Amino acid sequence: MGKWRSRCGCLGCAGGILGFILLMMFGLPILLGIFYEDTWFLPGDARNFDVTATFAEVQKHAGDDVQLVSIEAYYVRSDGTIDLKAEYTPYVRYTFVRELDEPPNDAPPIGAGGNLDNRWYERVEVMVERPWKSWSVTSGGSSYTYYNLGMDRDTSDPAAGLPGNLVPPPTCPFAMLWEKAMQRDTPRSAVAVIRYDEQGYHFSVNSTPYNFDFDFDCNLKG
Repeated sequence: MGKWRSRCGCLGCAGGILGFILLMMFGLPILLGIFYEDTWFLPGDARNFDVTATFAEVQKHAGDDVQLVSIEAYYVRSDGTIDLKAEYTPYVRYTFVRELDEPPNDAPPIGAGGNLDNRWYERVEVMVERPWKSWSVTSGGSSYTYYNLGMDRDTSDPAAGLPGNLVPPPTCPFAMLWEKAMQRDTPRSAVAVIRYDEQGYHFSVNSTPYNFDFDFDCNLKG
């Protein structure tokens, strides 16, 4: 009976050590990603990520009271989706702003960085990319590794004035833009860079002449 208890104690000790090792290898980097680096789980399918269909969830991750400035999507396939796990490193960058209720305490005066209307904004950027990608960070004398769970949020220091004009949420499915681009002989096998901002939608295929602009109603310009 004593030997059985001894063996159980050894097994429990080994299990505790293994659990601690696993926590340090996986649990801690996940927690650092969530609570320190502001990452969260990707909405939708990483192999078939749809920018317009998942926009509301990405905006929710950006935080309360944010407004959209632009979206940059690399590299969109002809079905309108992105394979975030592809080897050519696709990603989507969303730029939002949040107006502050009052200027920061260290706000400079008008004429030295402040502006006449005294309105201040935080720039909030959300990067969507391959889930579970690990990143190493070195700051001062310390370093750590964290996992990006798919959406990585970064908030800048407050600044006077907007970094760009505000736009409504995107309403043109990227598959529709692709369909119209293919009518202009864009190869179906290509991948496109699609930018959405105050000018509407800009569609381009790198290193080719296939560049098109669309208005907010999904109509091809020119």
